[in-house]
Amino acid sequence: GPEVSYNMANIYVTKGEYQLAVGNYGSAQTFNAALAKLLNGDKEGCVKTIDGSKDASTGMGHYLKAVAAARMANQTLLLENIAKAASIDPSLKAKAQKDKEFMKYKID
Repeated sequence: GPEVSYNMANIYVTKGEYQLAVGNYGSAQTFNAALAKLLNGDKEGCVKTIDGSKDASTGMGHYLKAVAAARMANQTLLLENIAKAASIDPSLKAKAQKDKEFMKYKID
């Protein structure tokens, strides 16, 4: 059933088999499904999935959107989401300042 597919998707992510993970997550709107889409190269799908998830308003949800934005070269979306992530969880600001995903962007 759906629970088994979701759990298999989690296993596929840990094995680096992102396309299989995305397929097994199906239409799930979760942080893990969004992450799998990002790792599989679907940056826009990642943003849409995280926006539809319960993690949309969490610090890590905003952080994941910022990573997707960096990979899309969308500096506005990146900075907006880093600011939101840091306002929810101040430790994410320090994390972002060291994160290689954001090397070419100035994170204040």
